[in-house]
Amino acid sequence: MGGVSRPRALEAHSESDLPMQRPHRALRPAAVHCSSQPARPLVSVLTPTRLLPQRIDFLQQLHTDLCASEVDWEWIVAVDGEHDRRVPPALLADERVHSFQIGQPVGTASARNLALGMARGVYVTSADDDDHLPIGSLECRLTAAAANGVGWVAGRLAHLRDGEVVVYASPVPAGPSPAGSVWRAWACPCLDFPIGPTTMLIEAGLLRSVGGWQGLPQAEDLGMVLAVTGRAAGMMLDQVVYTYRAHPEQMTTQVGFADLEPLVRHITYERGRLLSAASWTGQPTSWPVQRTMVRLEVDHVDAHETNKDLNRSDEPARQL
Repeated sequence: MGGVSRPRALEAHSESDLPMQRPHRALRPAAVHCSSQPARPLVSVLTPTRLLPQRIDFLQQLHTDLCASEVDWEWIVAVDGEHDRRVPPALLADERVHSFQIGQPVGTASARNLALGMARGVYVTSADDDDHLPIGSLECRLTAAAANGVGWVAGRLAHLRDGEVVVYASPVPAGPSPAGSVWRAWACPCLDFPIGPTTMLIEAGLLRSVGGWQGLPQAEDLGMVLAVTGRAAGMMLDQVVYTYRAHPEQMTTQVGFADLEPLVRHITYERGRLLSAASWTGQPTSWPVQRTMVRLEVDHVDAHETNKDLNRSDEPARQL
């Protein structure tokens, strides 16, 4: 899953306490709707993937999850980077699955945004290639969005580790959520983010209007959430709609992730603060830079030495 620090745990359940997964049902062509019956809203599910071997089984399980859904959906699978790995045949055989390969590695944010450009759905949600959609996940969110006329609907997030499911608390209460309430619930960038970004179902036009996912190497989904929830009112459900898996190949466990996390969270938090202002005032705004948040090594060449030997290899590194 994307680089998100998870909210604190509220309660734990055995995996057996969860509803049984529905069996994979036979694929069928898209329903034909009579003119007297309006078509049900199409939901676009976006998944960036590098098709890593250790994630293929999870990706196929996610397809099974989608096939258990009773809503009309399409799945946009964005393969990040040029390599020899291929989308599993079972996915390619499903006409609702649309995959495309990006010729160069662009990262999660860009891959999601490219997938968004291909989405035909009225509503959009994202799902990572190693996670799980519980039964009724799309249905309950779509029903709430249609019934309440809101721009987004989110639910509760669960964490699956070694067969145990932990459901996380959220400072955002169940029910209507006014614009800006998610950022106001995030008291400090050092604290857990109020809601799970992948729990959100968003009206496609709203998501596009805020530019989709933030252009950062991680925490890109936090910026998206703050932009969407800062612009439009939504609804928070007291129901688990998304489960992420803990495993050794998660992005959050990779080398270098922790080094960047303070800076990207600071950037995201400040974006939310600026978005919380109703409109641009026209007055210059300073950016509270904190350069000690991340340490980057760069090659340093003294400006006075530029006409001397620039090929020297003994120049010191400067810590920013």
